[in-house]
Amino acid sequence: MPRLRQAMFSALAVAVAGALLLVTPAAPAAAARETDLAATVFAVPATCPVVVKNGGFEDSPLGANWTQVGASNLISDFATHSGTYAAYLGGLANSDHSIRQKITLPAQRPLRVSFWWSQTTTQPVQADFDTLTVRLLNSDGTSTLATLGVLEADPEMAAWDLVEYDVSAYSGQTVWLEFQAKNDETWESHFFVDDVKVASCYQYLPITTR
Repeated sequence: MPRLRQAMFSALAVAVAGALLLVTPAAPAAAARETDLAATVFAVPATCPVVVKNGGFEDSPLGANWTQVGASNLISDFATHSGTYAAYLGGLANSDHSIRQKITLPAQRPLRVSFWWSQTTTQPVQADFDTLTVRLLNSDGTSTLATLGVLEADPEMAAWDLVEYDVSAYSGQTVWLEFQAKNDETWESHFFVDDVKVASCYQYLPITTR
């Protein structure tokens, strides 16, 4: 490979045959103008297990593989990131809606939960009056292992956002992945979740060059 000057590159990411090649420079020598590069290829094998089933909410019957709490019609075509359906939580004052799925996290690391979310709200400002909470519960669903994040209703939020959480600490465990939307008695917020995944299959190919 040609030499790359450190001043020109702090990080470089390119797609290689469907994989992600992430290149970051190593620490420079004291008087060196050129540096080693440490590269890692992340490739998803064809046999990579599907950890979250029906993460796009397209399977029939609606809500397949998900447990719905607080209402029985939490899968809707009202707003979607991709496909025809997504989870639709909240939408009513003083509501408490959840969807959850029991999953087994692979033993390897790293592990990341990712999903797309969007919302609309009557709240005048961003605040924790209405929230979407993402959790991992224990295998019988009775206690919280981790609160991965709390997303607040925000009248200025536009379109869909991608959210990712690291769950490597729970690799090899069977857990419940839960999304819970709660609205207070005053405001109405509508929360949408789509394309839920757990990225679990990575192959590492270290490359060092000068």
